[in-house]
Amino acid sequence: MADATLQQGAPDTEGQFQGLWDAGAFEPETQPTEEPPEQERQEAQAEPEVAEQPEEQDAEPEEAAETEDDEPSYASLDEFLSQNELNPEEFKSLNVSVKVDGETRDVPLSDVIKSFQLEGHVNNKSIELSNQRRALEQEQEQFRTAAKQQIERNEHLGNLAVEQLNYEFSQVNWNELRQEDPGQYSALMQDFQNRQNQIQQYMGEIAQQKQLQEQEGQQKLAENLKQEREQLLDAIPEWRDASKFDEARKSISTYAQNLGFTDAELGQIYDHRILRVLNDAARYQALQAAKPSATKRVKTAPKMVKPGTRTNRDPSSVARQNAAERFNRNPRDLDAQVAFFSTLE
Repeated sequence: MADATLQQGAPDTEGQFQGLWDAGAFEPETQPTEEPPEQERQEAQAEPEVAEQPEEQDAEPEEAAETEDDEPSYASLDEFLSQNELNPEEFKSLNVSVKVDGETRDVPLSDVIKSFQLEGHVNNKSIELSNQRRALEQEQEQFRTAAKQQIERNEHLGNLAVEQLNYEFSQVNWNELRQEDPGQYSALMQDFQNRQNQIQQYMGEIAQQKQLQEQEGQQKLAENLKQEREQLLDAIPEWRDASKFDEARKSISTYAQNLGFTDAELGQIYDHRILRVLNDAARYQALQAAKPSATKRVKTAPKMVKPGTRTNRDPSSVARQNAAERFNRNPRDLDAQVAFFSTLE
């Protein structure tokens, strides 16, 4: 009974243990997962690739932007020295390579800066002096122009005084006055002579002023001619050769005369720029005049055979030449002898 009761009421321990073992009760604890359907699994596998790719692409520009932002930039050398806490005097004492007249030398950076500052100062002073000299020359030119105009006006007034005196003298009957009133005659004659002497003295002073002004003008012209000549020779160095300059001058004169310039007009040309223009025009005309003859020579020249161009040759001449070359290579060859002597018939 006891055995029967145990078999009926007691649980089957061995069977339960085996069932638990098969169910994985004694394996490490894991979350139970259910396998998703086939369509969801494919979507889940595809989604990470699409989502991760833009993140990787966006990360690179951000890193590059951060790298670029980290690089310092300086507006000047002083700012660079200040931000890096460098001593400007020690930095400027470092040597740099400079080239002077083709020779390279190492000099301190401070000397380079001083040289630039000195050069800038000299250039500014040179420009200032040049402007002052130009302004002074303009004032002098204005003064000379005004003096010339004043002399011309004074000369005109002197000529009017001479004409007035001559007119008044012609209105007196001097013979009749001398006979009728010798005293009046003497007084009037003396008066006219005094006035004439004054006018002559006045006109003499004007003549002296004109002469001085002409001398100053000639001196100024000589200085201008020297400057214009130097500028002309700097622009056309080959004209420092007297023979080449004379040749060019003749060509320019011929060209200008063909345009209607007179010798007097050409003699008044002092500006080197005008001479350069006339020289270029004369040379261009000479080239244009020589162009037709050059074209004619090119057209009448014999045609040259281009390399690799096939030329037509006489077959008999080719055969004769080949036979002669074969005979010269081996005079004992009978066939060569026959072929060579057959070409001589």
